[in-house]
Amino acid sequence: MANKLTYRVLPTDLFNLPDQEIKQLLSGLTYTEVIRSLILYEVNAIRAGEAREIRTLRGLWYKLIKPIVSRSGRLNELGANNKPVEWSRYLSDYLKELVDAGITSYQELAIIDGSRERRPAAQVDAQLIDVSMVGGHYPWVILFTEKDTIWPIVENIASLYGVSAISGKGKPAAACSENMTRAIIRTEAFKAAQPEALILLSLTDYDPSGYIIASAQLDQITTAARNYDGELGKLRQVIHKRIGITPDQLTPAELSANSYEPKEAGLTKWLKETGGIYGQPLGLELDSLETSRIRAMYASAIEAEIDLTSRYDDLRAAFIDLMACYRLLPEFNARRAELIAQAKQAAVYTAIKSARLSEDLFYNAAIAGEYWIGPNKTLQLFENYKGPLTQLWDNQLTGKG
Repeated sequence: MANKLTYRVLPTDLFNLPDQEIKQLLSGLTYTEVIRSLILYEVNAIRAGEAREIRTLRGLWYKLIKPIVSRSGRLNELGANNKPVEWSRYLSDYLKELVDAGITSYQELAIIDGSRERRPAAQVDAQLIDVSMVGGHYPWVILFTEKDTIWPIVENIASLYGVSAISGKGKPAAACSENMTRAIIRTEAFKAAQPEALILLSLTDYDPSGYIIASAQLDQITTAARNYDGELGKLRQVIHKRIGITPDQLTPAELSANSYEPKEAGLTKWLKETGGIYGQPLGLELDSLETSRIRAMYASAIEAEIDLTSRYDDLRAAFIDLMACYRLLPEFNARRAELIAQAKQAAVYTAIKSARLSEDLFYNAAIAGEYWIGPNKTLQLFENYKGPLTQLWDNQLTGKG
């Protein structure tokens, strides 16, 4: 490991050590070295077979970093300018450092940042019975916004086109970006299409902060793709295309009404890069655009990146599926009602009603993060009754019942 990533190897029974030994282990280390040492302690524990539940970065802080630093007597130390040491900030910064270096990953540490929205491309479908209406999605095209106010717009248009979307809620979270990037690369649509690039389409404020945030999102996705531990196919790069907001997208009257003076941080560099508004250090809020214009900007940007031929083919196939479903539904519903009635009049129904189900069934489902008791689970619960019920209906169909 490079010198700048210095750390101390900590014993595997760290939590069982007396406070005095923990103090000795962490004494003399810089704040950076303390954090690195504890993160790598956790990495080694996981690689040795210790299980970890999915958690946020705050979970790692409260479960490991804070208690050990506290027991070392260093939690309330004063740092530069006689101010309290920002241990939690160091954790975020130096965990990212280790991830960027490819030494570990948020996935390995079971860290999912729940404070950020992310939406890997989802199946966009309309169903009657179990018929999938559409397919052919483009998860490698990623919509990004820093603004919660327009997230519903982004979410809906991503679903319409079958692309991915992520909301930064301000500064993007590296754990979120890694999680989303890995999910995209693992999709069947990605594997089938073998894209050469992930394409980030960003819409942010026209000011230094908006540009910094979009750049951070690009860096995080690039890092996640570079450190991906599986097959990337033909993927070679991440391309960033900023689709707005820019002064040319507003009329002179709108510019006059919506321009403002951004904060000083990064303003000089940003002004040199963009020219501000007519050379003036002025910015624009994304919220100054009507929602229809935001939708149009995203739609145009998406359609420039994807071939809609398969989407139109989906609609043609969906039409045939829908007509088939409409034709079969009356017969299906009548036959289903008949079979249900037969089951309720049979002896097997009494057995099903008296079947003992686990008293903690819903509790365990809640703990596991499930939002319903699905068909497969239901079939498993009544495994012993599938045979008799099937036999009953088979007999009815063959006239033996």
